[in-house]
Amino acid sequence: MQNVKEVFQSLVHILNKKYVHVLIIIIILLLSSATFAWRYFPAFEIPNFYAEDGKVFVDNVLHKNPLQAILTAFNGYLIVGLYALVEIAVFLQRLLGLSFVDLPILLALMSCLFLGLTSTLPYILLRKQFGVISTLLMVVATTLVAVPSFDYAIIGAIGNLKFLFLLWAFYFILYRNASPYNLKRVIFADALLLFSVFTYAPAVALLPFALWPYRKDLFTFIKKRNFKALPLGIVSVFTLAFVSFVYLLVVYVKEIPVLPGYLDTPYQVGATVKLMYRTTFYGILTPLTGSMRDLITIGLILIVSFMGLRWRNTRFITLFGLWSLFIATVAFVANRQGISNYFMHYGPNPDQFFYAQTLIFTFLLIVILRRKVNSLSRDGKVITIVLICLLVWWNLPAIGSYGKNRALYEHLGTSQTNIETACKTQTGKYINFQIYPSAEWRWTIERSMAC
Repeated sequence: MQNVKEVFQSLVHILNKKYVHVLIIIIILLLSSATFAWRYFPAFEIPNFYAEDGKVFVDNVLHKNPLQAILTAFNGYLIVGLYALVEIAVFLQRLLGLSFVDLPILLALMSCLFLGLTSTLPYILLRKQFGVISTLLMVVATTLVAVPSFDYAIIGAIGNLKFLFLLWAFYFILYRNASPYNLKRVIFADALLLFSVFTYAPAVALLPFALWPYRKDLFTFIKKRNFKALPLGIVSVFTLAFVSFVYLLVVYVKEIPVLPGYLDTPYQVGATVKLMYRTTFYGILTPLTGSMRDLITIGLILIVSFMGLRWRNTRFITLFGLWSLFIATVAFVANRQGISNYFMHYGPNPDQFFYAQTLIFTFLLIVILRRKVNSLSRDGKVITIVLICLLVWWNLPAIGSYGKNRALYEHLGTSQTNIETACKTQTGKYINFQIYPSAEWRWTIERSMAC
């Protein structure tokens, strides 16, 4: 055991050398992105535009200038990050001289690269705060997050990536809190936090936790009312909060449009504990989901919460993590109450709406597990790695469909087949062709752009 420990200490020493960080990050990013592509390769084998990815996002990018497109609201709110990904895909298509029918492959590539980047963020941002080994474990756990039923709606697609921006907000608040008086880090983090809020509005509810490192400064300010003594980090948080508030006020005034027939049935109270399970342990216990019961779910959540709140050095991350889970789930369910119909029993469910919560909980669980194991054993790192690897190995059969869901798409055709057929058989200025995920999804676009 001592030899194994020395090996890991040597590995950590190497990884801590500054000149290898960029290379390591690039390698991790590419490996994670490639793993996502492998998990649902039909996105590249039978490429087509997925729902709003083509009919709304690409369509707006093709018909508007970059700034107009990126500031176009979708269902009443901004999705700046998603439009940025589509802008890059369209730019690459033009730069490389590819045809319109190649765009779905570029969109799938951007999707996998973004998923890989999100998986790599713990190592990029938090390795000094939580340790190299823990953050690398988080990268592995994130890359292999369980989405067994709806992998096709996430991997290779763009629209459902918006939920990850709450996870980005979670990471960047932890990042800025580690050095709250480092102005460069604070400005960088707050810029990305604003970017996250402008992509997924509920991320704004996480901002108060950015004030935690300044609690003594705030108490001093309340007593002395000395504005000059306020750290610039506090000013930055309040500026960010003000801009976010104005944005949310505009969204509220304009109202989020109702989508008749889309998850608009009344909320089912019986789904509450199942939703709690989906938000927390689902990604860890996926193979056992069918055997879960409400009492077991509540018990497990209470145990993890107690463990995290018990120790001082995990108390903040536990409170912050649980609050983030609560906001992420309630923000979606409150607007789409009909989702509760999918959670009247423990079983397959729409992964795309809850996988960000799974990642936050997995992060939290790894931090708490490291703390618990270290309190019991001097070889805590080794034991933690073994436990996480065993957990990942156990979960591997359930992390996705491994392409089985391709049956949903094969009969709808590829972008190349459908567009070329429309160009040959249809007349007039516009063509109309089939896209994913069902026969009802079709896209009408100018012949000059597509043919």
